[in-house]
Amino acid sequence: MVDEALLRELDRYIKRHYIEDKFLAEGQLSRSVDFDKLQLELQERLNENRQSLAEYIQEWIKKKGMSESDVRNGSMLSRNIFSKIRNNREYHPEKRTVFAIALALHLSYDEAREFMSFMGYTFSNMLKEDIIVGFCFERNKYDITDVNEMLNRNGFNVLGSGLNQKEL
Repeated sequence: MVDEALLRELDRYIKRHYIEDKFLAEGQLSRSVDFDKLQLELQERLNENRQSLAEYIQEWIKKKGMSESDVRNGSMLSRNIFSKIRNNREYHPEKRTVFAIALALHLSYDEAREFMSFMGYTFSNMLKEDIIVGFCFERNKYDITDVNEMLNRNGFNVLGSGLNQKEL
């Protein structure tokens, strides 16, 4: 069970980091884009030989001195999802699956951001779920049961087991 003090700290963290949609509607967040530069960078990226998801995860497993079963069990994901990762080079997991794997790898917040980026995701201050999971990385709270309790208390679906049927 998650400590009440940690839950209060989470509430304060959400209040500090959450950006409501009203800022976008009011045009307060904007940026200019150099589309020619982006197109060139995109072409360069598409031409690169990219590391597969399975290779990338294996790298992290090795760095952290873990086994695949440690990560699979710690993420509460099915063997089928790990089989897809291992065998289907085109497989792209959902963000919530990536969260679960990153937590199971016990990544620091910066490592988790790098991991998420490789997978094509980021932590967003506009999504409370992302803020909650980011909070857990910052506090080194990797037990998915505790993370799921915090998500559930804030009205979000759990990570791990809740994904298995959806992603298969």
